[in-house]
Amino acid sequence: MNRLGALKQAAFEKKRFDGFAVFNWANLIYLAGVSGAVALLIPREGESTIYAYGVNYEQVKAEGKGFRVELIKRNESLMAKLAENAKKCRIKNLAVDS
Repeated sequence: MNRLGALKQAAFEKKRFDGFAVFNWANLIYLAGVSGAVALLIPREGESTIYAYGVNYEQVKAEGKGFRVELIKRNESLMAKLAENAKKCRIKNLAVDS
C-alpha cells in the first residue's frame, strides 16, 4: 500500500472522515512527492487536488502525477478555493494535518 492509500485507510475507514487537507510542506512532499505545493485536498471519493501558486505551478504540474493541480491566482484565497472544492466533493467531516 502506498503512502496516500495508508492515509486514506486511516482517515476514512478508521476515523470516518470524508476528506483530508494537508498544509504542512513536509507532509505534502511525503504524501504527494511534490515540492512547491501549498495544499493538498484528498476526498474520500474522486481525485485528489494539489494547490500551487503561479511561481511553482508548472513545477507542481510536472511533478504531480496522479493529482489534479489547481492554480491559486494572485489575490485569490487558498482557503476559499479549497472550501469550494470540498463542498463539490461533499466533504462534511474534514481532517487537517496542521
